[in-house]
Amino acid sequence: MIKRLRPSFELILILLVVISHAYAVFSPANSLINWYTTDDAYYYFKVAQNISEGYGVTFDRIGRTNGFHPLWMLICIPIFALARFDLILPLRLVVLVLALLNAGSAVLLYRLLKIRLSSWTAVLTAVFWAFSPRIHGVTTTLGMESGVNAFLTILLFYKAAQYEERHKSSKRKLKALLLLGMLAVLVLFSRLDNIFLLIILGLWLLFEDQRERFLVLGDVVLIVVSAFLAYVTRLGIDLYYFYSDSAVFMMFAALVIKLLMYTAFGLYRGDVLRLGWKQLSRIAMAVTVAGVLLSVVMIIGARVGAFPRMTRLPLLFDWLITLLLVTGWRWIGSRFVAQKSDDMVSSPLQSPFSIAVWKHWLLGAFAYFMPWMAALLIYMGWSQWYFGTASPVSGQIKRWWGTLYTVYGKPAKSFSDVLGITQDPDLSPWSLLTEIPYRLGDAFKWSGKTYDVGVAVLGLVLVILLIRFLLINRSMSARTLITFNLPPLLVGCFLQVAHYKMSGYVSLHTWYWIAEMFGMVMLLAIVIENALILMRRLQLPLLMLRGVVVLSIALILVQFGAYLNALTPWRVAPENREAYLAGALGLEQYTEREALIGSTGGGSLAYFTRERTIVNMDGLISSYQYFQMLKTGQGAKYFDSIGLDYVYGGEYVIRNSEPYVDVFKGRLKPIEIVAGSTLFRYLSGE
Repeated sequence: MIKRLRPSFELILILLVVISHAYAVFSPANSLINWYTTDDAYYYFKVAQNISEGYGVTFDRIGRTNGFHPLWMLICIPIFALARFDLILPLRLVVLVLALLNAGSAVLLYRLLKIRLSSWTAVLTAVFWAFSPRIHGVTTTLGMESGVNAFLTILLFYKAAQYEERHKSSKRKLKALLLLGMLAVLVLFSRLDNIFLLIILGLWLLFEDQRERFLVLGDVVLIVVSAFLAYVTRLGIDLYYFYSDSAVFMMFAALVIKLLMYTAFGLYRGDVLRLGWKQLSRIAMAVTVAGVLLSVVMIIGARVGAFPRMTRLPLLFDWLITLLLVTGWRWIGSRFVAQKSDDMVSSPLQSPFSIAVWKHWLLGAFAYFMPWMAALLIYMGWSQWYFGTASPVSGQIKRWWGTLYTVYGKPAKSFSDVLGITQDPDLSPWSLLTEIPYRLGDAFKWSGKTYDVGVAVLGLVLVILLIRFLLINRSMSARTLITFNLPPLLVGCFLQVAHYKMSGYVSLHTWYWIAEMFGMVMLLAIVIENALILMRRLQLPLLMLRGVVVLSIALILVQFGAYLNALTPWRVAPENREAYLAGALGLEQYTEREALIGSTGGGSLAYFTRERTIVNMDGLISSYQYFQMLKTGQGAKYFDSIGLDYVYGGEYVIRNSEPYVDVFKGRLKPIEIVAGSTLFRYLSGE
């Protein structure tokens, strides 16, 4: 019955999302502001406003900035063209846009899951995605790019699943790959670090044999892990970040060199999983030649200044670790992956010196990779020309922060943190699952070592339970994982996490982890399906099974209603109706018109403060020139050049943390405490 009512369910789902969000859209202004739980959203809004008013791509109308993801900025520009008439109206429209994206994401997720799973599982999972406060608080209520990122990521995997089911072996294969490549352009521009996901998905789609997929994706992960372990073995995790530039360079170089050498030495051929002496010798030769080439590249890189410093012993450690990991991975493959005969050729991995095979394979690779790689190169070229740097300045700033004593955060200091296993949802890509044992530990009021051990044990039990449920119907779970392209999704997530955690990147946030959240929800859907299968095996009444699903949906909706009411209440005390303007009104009271005010953040201040200019001092939405001067100790010189009048921020941040402690030494005179932060007069050195 539910199959016949699919359009009705989708319509009901969309109506529920839109109607519930209308509650927030029309809420009082002071409540509406609660929707934007991060100041970073206003970085988009102020730049979009300035673009719409003809000031160029700038936050402060002084310097150009590219500290944003382009697709969400393009969406914001027409919306914030209305800000010249009413500052609140665009904020209401953004809630509506995000609501529609949330509804679209849930509908796409429902359709994706319906390809392999039951309607009841698809319905429950879609409702969970749309109305779970934990997910909604990341994808919808931030005002960030996460809403469009979630929608397009799910759309990409929905179309990839259709490709896996319908077009992989059809005459429409190239056309389907080209359409996926064109969709990947939007996914990339919704969030630029999706490039890791797109690369791995492309490899997965092009290498169609399951054995090839298993070996290639595993090797990608192991190459990165080996380089990281080699450096940490030599230096320890604290000193590792002093050499992280060379370590990251080594990871990228190793991915290219090792995968090519593994192919040349036949480590993906049909007989490699037999692991006789012949195969073991091929593995040893491939790893050794790759290690020699990698060493040459690293030494040349150090000579030409590709990275500031390196130590050579990790090259030896990497060779040894790689040899063990590559051999071990193929031993695992011999146990769980079906072998393929040598005379069956499907890709260059099987026949790397065959022109015919390469020609056929490259057509597919060109169809998928060309659209979004060309778009990325064009965007980077334009960014270099317009902003002076090809990559977003915000990412460069956050890596630089990792080398400072700053309030913005510190690089990962433990293996668990590197893996994303931590209590802080900003730092944990897998927080949908990892927060469960942490919350239980808090509920039991554990502390000290008891807390750490208890949480670890609970986490291990949770993982075992999840695996056990996935194995209830092994064939169904395996087919579903393949059809939904979950292996490349998870490997792409791993590379994105490694990109941040292993490079010393700091100030991470929950909206970075949309792909990881999507992957965990997909795994949860398979677990739910297996749970329903188990209940049917126990011969529980069908009415009871449906009742469990309906009750779960009801609980999700009730919880969401309470969450939404608490977030955007319709009743606001008269004295609090303009509480959101406290900082802006305070600055207007203590500063003159046309004043330039530096702020350590300043997103909402810049949006709401009238007739003053807010200068973003953290650099995330400032110019590349400012970042370069800040990095070289010339921050004060930059502020002198633009005629800065005031500085506004937390006194500890400005007087005690880098880089501000050096920039403002002897240049600040306190004026007043405004909305909990200190306003200083800036004393120019000129």
